[in-house]
Formats: sequence, C-alpha cells, structure tokens
Amino acid sequence: YTLSLHDALPISALFDVVDSDGYTALHCAAQAGHEQACRALLDQAPDRWLLLFAPDCSDQRYMALHLAARHGHDAVCQALLEMSPSCAELNNAPDTSGFTALHLAAQYGHDLVVLALLVFAPYPELLLNTASKYEQRTPLHMAAENGYERVVRALLSDRRLQDDRLDQLLAAEDDVGQTALHLSAHGGLDAAVAWLLQHAGAGLVNRQ
Repeated sequence: YTLSLHDALPISALFDVVDSDGYTALHCAAQAGHEQACRALLDQAPDRWLLLFAPDCSDQRYMALHLAARHGHDAVCQALLEMSPSCAELNNAPDTSGFTALHLAAQYGHDLVVLALLVFAPYPELLLNTASKYEQRTPLHMAAENGYERVVRALLSDRRLQDDRLDQLLAAEDDVGQTALHLSAHGGLDAAVAWLLQHAGAGLVNRQ
C-alpha cells in the first residue's frame, strides 16, 4: 500500500501525535538536547502554547522544559523559554510533585541550566522559593542535599536578590524543618556548607 498525498496527515496534525510515553516530537527533541529541532518545531507549531505545556504520560507529567532541564540541556531550555508565549508561566510550571524545571536542574547538578532558567525569571525570588508539593523543598534544598556546590553558587548568585530575599531563601525549611544548610551538613558536603555559610548572615547561622 502506497500512501498518497491525499492520505497524508496535515502538518498541523503531526504536532498532536505522541509515542507510547506520551512524548510529542518536542519532548523527544528537548530530552535529546536538539536545540535547532526544538526551534523548528515551535516555529511551525499551530499552537505553541499547547505544545510547550503538553505533559507526557509518566507519573510526573513532564513537559518538554522539564526534560531539557533534567538532562542538562541549557541551550534547549533557553530556546523553549525564548519562544514561549509566557516564559514566566512556563518557567514556573510544576510537574505532579510540584517540581519546576529549576528543581530538576538543581537536583541533577546542572548549573548552566540553572543560570539559563534564572535569566528568564522576571522575579527570581518567586522561582527560587517555590517549594515542592510533598517535601516542601526549594531548588536550593535539592542542590545542597546532593552537594552540588556549583549549583548552590548559581542559585545564590543572582544579583537581583536583595539581602532579605536571600536570607529568606537560606532560611526556607522543608516538611521536617530542615534548611539547605542542614541537608548539606548532614551529608558531610563541605564545599556546599562553606558556600552557604559564606552567604548566610550571622543571625541566620546562629538560628540554624
């Protein structure tokens, strides 16, 4: 059987096709780190919003940005946010655990992704202080627990953060009352502890 031109799907319908994991073509390109493919798909998408916010079929319901952040593709993250109708809303979009793309980048140690995501955050303190759904952890908790010093540095280095906002971030507690400093100290992660202490005020250190 030969597929005729009359049988072919219109190009707009191709964007609705998903594989067994619920991946659109954009999910696949984002996960694999193909920036130009992502740009081409978004440029031709009949509804860019629907494509960017489409979740996969996993328990986490990942969007393309989540996959790019989790796998460390900073250029892809930048492309997705640049071409989004609302970069702030996409940046803040959570998975089912309440993890944003920034949580995932911090959890897996991708400091360049963290920096790329923060560039597109008009109010970085909102994104930095977003807590996960179950453990109430911020991206800083995720990085500190795993000892990712470069990620901790990236999260705390945004010059738009005022001192009071920085103290708020450092003092944020998870569901059992642990701050990022608690988590890094408990794990014996010396470099992360040193960087956190460098940014914490004396009063904050004494409380912790």
